[in-house]
Amino acid sequence: MRPARALLATCLAAGALAPVRASAPAYRYSREVQVAAPGWTRVQLPAALLVRLSPEMDDLAIEDPGGQRLPLFPWKGPSEPAPSLRVAALTDMATVPGGWRVTADLGPSPGRHRMMALDVPGTGLAEAVTVEVSPDGRTWRLAARGAMFRLNRWGITSKTYLEYPATSDRYLRVFWPESAGFPAWKSVQVADWPDGIGPELVEDTLGFSTAWPSGRETFYRVDAPRQALGRPSLHLDVALPYPLHARLLAARNGGWDTVTEAYFMPDQTPLLPVPSEACSRSVVLGLSAGEFAAPPLRGLTLRYEPRWVVFKAPVAGAYVLRYGALGSAPQAAAVDTLAVMPPAAVVALGQEREQALPDLPAPTLAMGASLPAVTFARRWEIVAPGAGRQDLVSLEVPQECYSVARGDLADLRLAISGRQVPFVLWEPADGVQALALKGATPRPVKETKGSEIGLDLPADRLPLVSVEISTAAAPFSREVRLEALQPSAAREGLRGEAWTVLDQGTWRCPGTSEVPARFVLRANAVEGHRLRLVFEDGDNAPLPSVDVVLWRRRHVLLFPWTGPGVELCVGAKSLGPPSYDLAALKDDIIHRPTRPAAVASTPGGVTDQPPRREFVFGRWGLLAALMIAAVLLVAILARSVGRPSPPGTGGGA
Repeated sequence: MRPARALLATCLAAGALAPVRASAPAYRYSREVQVAAPGWTRVQLPAALLVRLSPEMDDLAIEDPGGQRLPLFPWKGPSEPAPSLRVAALTDMATVPGGWRVTADLGPSPGRHRMMALDVPGTGLAEAVTVEVSPDGRTWRLAARGAMFRLNRWGITSKTYLEYPATSDRYLRVFWPESAGFPAWKSVQVADWPDGIGPELVEDTLGFSTAWPSGRETFYRVDAPRQALGRPSLHLDVALPYPLHARLLAARNGGWDTVTEAYFMPDQTPLLPVPSEACSRSVVLGLSAGEFAAPPLRGLTLRYEPRWVVFKAPVAGAYVLRYGALGSAPQAAAVDTLAVMPPAAVVALGQEREQALPDLPAPTLAMGASLPAVTFARRWEIVAPGAGRQDLVSLEVPQECYSVARGDLADLRLAISGRQVPFVLWEPADGVQALALKGATPRPVKETKGSEIGLDLPADRLPLVSVEISTAAAPFSREVRLEALQPSAAREGLRGEAWTVLDQGTWRCPGTSEVPARFVLRANAVEGHRLRLVFEDGDNAPLPSVDVVLWRRRHVLLFPWTGPGVELCVGAKSLGPPSYDLAALKDDIIHRPTRPAAVASTPGGVTDQPPRREFVFGRWGLLAALMIAAVLLVAILARSVGRPSPPGTGGGA
């Protein structure tokens, strides 16, 4: 238990809530809370505030009018009544590639439903479950695809749930993966609840921006809260002239995983349930419309159970809620728990104010030692438009850097005029695309009764994470391997090309669907740049078309800007990692705003030469060598001219 939590527990046991003196604040934001009378006070935390908090909410504090920090607690209102679960009778079960397909019937009066509940033994976890719905049992459309979890919903902990957009279709068809075990459940249960926005459910507008281009599918980075929310869903403000496919991707270890997806018809409300596994992670929303261009996203609204905090105000007056702390901020007043929820007066939050951040300690920003006397394979000039001296800037490591750097990037240095510039190396959880192929056609390989797709990476030794492949959904099963070409030094003595298997697995698709079948293989850094996907087709024809996306980690350098002339030096394999005082402030620095920096795009911005001081020494050495050679040449010519001619070779008779 943290010391502050132990202190708080002691105070509660004694029946008193002693205030905790706040140290120098390092919070980025604050809001005023006007308390009319002493006593328990409750405030609602909107989504705009939640997005600035850590997943644990340990960077949230309340201060009284005198500047003293008070204990803060989450507030939970009375539990809403559980919706009635209706039973859908099982009518069919069939074995399909990768698992089983179970069909259920809700009867002639199905009513509206938006959640499936199952009694799954064991952990209750099932990955890649697909739910389809149909009004007549013949034409099916995707309702949702994602993982099922056993959650505490309405006080019920024995069931595993999967939400999908509300529908009144009579029939359900569930694909149950082989990895989850045989579907021994006797029935499928469904539930619904009101749409009304009120005390039990609120909605807030979320910000979003374009994440990356990808053909007909458009991806948006969503500014979503990272805390566990109750019943979260995204309402998409988008035109629906034709069916729309939406999927939610969550960042993990430098890549992106599809955690849920749904298919909306033009007459449906595009409301996408958000699974709990997406909380605490960066999320991206993908939209596609088949052969049509995806309609632009006009707005995005989050629906969720409201989050409240409560504190006991000793006096009336203006209180301050502070949040969004940096790594160096005091975190002693983290949100704790109360055994009994007290009656509390509800007050509104004031407008958000951004605080001036404390300056970083000057000694940590000072120029470092001299650049090591080694030869770097590559150097890039860095530019940071608009940055002033000592401004914090961020530089994403260019992909060409990985080809010559050590695998741990320990030989990276920033330098100006022969001196090191201290930096922090940060690896964000979200990665970037290393390669994307649309509509790649597997090439048949007669010798193996298979097919393959060649992958030519833009640079060597990229820190790969995963590869996602997708194709039109149809019944099929394929063994798939991801292989990397061994460099020549590693296969000395071997004839022909030698390939190393990075990952392999069985790609199964149970049947046709409006959304593509997907499969993910894990990858890692390879020495070269050539990879291939190998499909064991057997007696089947190769898959007609496959989309491929390779994800890689990204690395960011955060450092104080010292002016024009800063260079990124890399490629000295004998060089160990640097040790800067600035590293002690890493948790603080990665949360501070930065100005973007980039490597120069001019031809002179990239060189293959050693550091400038080594080059200057080499130039004078070269001039001295040329002068010595010239003197020797003149001496040799002089001796040749002054030497007498041998007898019999002269001119006269």
